[in-house]
Parts: sequence; C-alpha cells; structure tokens
Amino acid sequence: MTEQKPKPSSHDVMVGLYVPTEADVAANRTVGFGLVTNIINGGLECGIPNDARVMIGLVISKDMLDCLMSILNPT
Repeated sequence: MTEQKPKPSSHDVMVGLYVPTEADVAANRTVGFGLVTNIINGGLECGIPNDARVMIGLVISKDMLDCLMSILNPT
C-alpha cells in the first residue's frame, strides 16, 4: 500500500487521501476507479487504443455492476 513514485498509493486513492497534482489533472487522471487501475496496470492497459484487455475488463465490470444493481434494486 506504499506509493511507488511517480505513482501514488492506490490505497490513498481509494480512501480519499490522494489529491491529484496539476499534472494529473492536465492528463485527465482524476480520483476514482480508473486511477486505481492506472496505478496497478497502467503500463499494460492505459493509453493503448482498442486493447482487448481493457475491453474485457469493461465488460466484466459492467456485468458485475448490473448484477449488483439487480440485487440492490430488484424489480
């Protein structure tokens, strides 16, 4: 959970302790799930157009969100 410069600690991002720098804001790196993903796998998944790993991750995330929403808001 320790930062590895130049990346912040993913834990700090998740618990709201990280404040983006001007460079982060300029690069559209805002606090949230995307920044945590960038910290963990940024070199492998971020900034690569049409990367299959990114698309698979998006599909899985959407499926999990749909499942969670159906549990929280059954119709």
